Amino acid sequence: MTVVVKDQYGDPFYSTAATTIGVTSPGNIDGLTALTTPIGATNTKGEYAFNVAINATTGVEGQSGVVVFRDVDGNVIGNVTLVTSNNNVTASTKLVVTNGPTNNTIDSEIASNSAITYEIHKFNSAGVDVGVVTPLTNLRTRGRFGTCEKVGLISSKG
Repeated sequence: MTVVVKDQYGDPFYSTAATTIGVTSPGNIDGLTALTTPIGATNTKGEYAFNVAINATTGVEGQSGVVVFRDVDGNVIGNVTLVTSNNNVTASTKLVVTNGPTNNTIDSEIASNSAITYEIHKFNSAGVDVGVVTPLTNLRTRGRFGTCEKVGLISSKG
């Protein structure tokens, strides 16, 4: 799981030392190794990656719970739902923002909103992301800043 830490302005928070952001894992997922350590140093994109481990023997498919992130005062500053699944059969694909603003609006005044990176991800029938589609080659979009309002994938069939 990769978490992006942002400051009060929405820009990535870069830290060479461990942050004071605490992580609390859900207690209702069988076989889940508890997440208890604070988020560590982040990279220049504000990203911090950590493993979410579920024991293959005691883990149960179809369980869900919420991972909660708290500041130093114990206030909830974010959360993400964790869903267990052993179904890796693709039922659908979606265009996913992997870097940049998720509202698809480019803003050159804010460093974290000056570019958007997309990937096509596969999802199973439960809506769980099961991985990225093999990278496409020779796919290009064109436009000039200020004149290109939206860029989207018209069709992935072909």
